Amino acid sequence: YEIWESNAVRYIDWEMCTKREHELSGQKVDKTWKPDANGVVKEVATPEHAKADVRTDLLMKYALQRRGLALDMADVCSYEAHERLVDLLLEEYLRPPPPGYAAVTIAQLHRTDKEVWRRLAQCCREGSRRLADNARPFENHLRSIITEPAVRMLLMPLPTSTAKAARE
Repeated sequence: YEIWESNAVRYIDWEMCTKREHELSGQKVDKTWKPDANGVVKEVATPEHAKADVRTDLLMKYALQRRGLALDMADVCSYEAHERLVDLLLEEYLRPPPPGYAAVTIAQLHRTDKEVWRRLAQCCREGSRRLADNARPFENHLRSIITEPAVRMLLMPLPTSTAKAARE
């Protein structure tokens, strides 16, 4: 909804796509010591946001589905258009690598997702709300961005020695 309200694209991290039960449980408050404007150190309560578990491909898929539903409910992008991005990520993650190459990692998927959103933010500088002709700029740009070679390159399997170095 913040994207629709501000009319500007902002990346929605996977960990922000929590389950409804986490949202209903309330926010945990973490107390820390911080200086105020006058330099006096005071105890301040900062809310700690719940994080979605995205350690496995299935949990990641569920988090991305929740993000797609949120975008659809906010009228920024249809669920189906966002699901094309999710399908692309998972298809490349599950593709067996060629000999001498490592499988695509969840970290690569995360980097690709961030890059897609960075490009979306550039393309949607004039706004992300529906246009007069009922088109959604976010959705239209998403279709073209996921086919760009620079985005697809991020999803390529890395050579085994490079993949080991990237993990370290």
